[in-house]
Amino acid sequence: IFVWMVFSGVFRVEDGKEALLFRFGQLQSRVIDPAKGPTAVLTSGHWYWAWPYPVDYVRKVPAQQALSVSTDAIFWPRVNPNQIETPDPAAVENLPLVPGQDGYMLTGDTNIMHTVWTLTYRVRDAKRYYLAFYDDSESPATSSGSRPVERGNAAIIRNILANAALAELSTWGVEDVLRSSRTSPTDPEAKELLTDNVRRRVEEHLARLDMGVEAQLVNLVEIQPPTATLAAFRKVSDAATEQRQLLEDADTYAAQVVPAAEGHAYRIIDEA
Repeated sequence: IFVWMVFSGVFRVEDGKEALLFRFGQLQSRVIDPAKGPTAVLTSGHWYWAWPYPVDYVRKVPAQQALSVSTDAIFWPRVNPNQIETPDPAAVENLPLVPGQDGYMLTGDTNIMHTVWTLTYRVRDAKRYYLAFYDDSESPATSSGSRPVERGNAAIIRNILANAALAELSTWGVEDVLRSSRTSPTDPEAKELLTDNVRRRVEEHLARLDMGVEAQLVNLVEIQPPTATLAAFRKVSDAATEQRQLLEDADTYAAQVVPAAEGHAYRIIDEA
């Protein structure tokens, strides 16, 4: 029994994780690096020993690796027309937007948009992250039993991302949202990216909560107008594409004709 107790307490922290050791529920500190002194966070690359449960127990936290959350269907319609194999334009246009079932956002000029956002983040303070926000207990299923309910840090960070996106889009016009960029309101010569502004808001929320987490990347995965107006938006988009193509063709034609005409004019002047 003694030999089993000695060897059963040996453990190693995997790469991309950090661990916290509790003894009778109290967080313990150990000296890993004499130059840094005692620390409560056990890093990877070392072997450790603990008394068997229930004296000691170890909680491993996914730190020093990229984690991600997504808004999923928070701002997305329940029927995605992009995933219909053979969409009927009339049927798609007749899909109503049902509040409470379809997710959506409002832009600054009171237009409705559907979006999906993702946030990539990293845990920089495993102690703060685990003790204040982490929830490693089993998540209960939803009423339909289709998927578990997000709890703890995952739910908090997802809601922070959703709130940041919602607040930022409320200051943008719909055309700028579709381009994901706009001219800066304070500097007419500068450009603002929608994802950069949302990330800035996320960082402010995380700093205010002091979650021990830092945001790395905010990505706008999908964006589309309501299904009832999808055809109209596509006509506007097609018209803008045709306009750009005609302008490019005109520039190409001018680049060919103008130099030839100027050369012909020079020859006439020389002959005169």
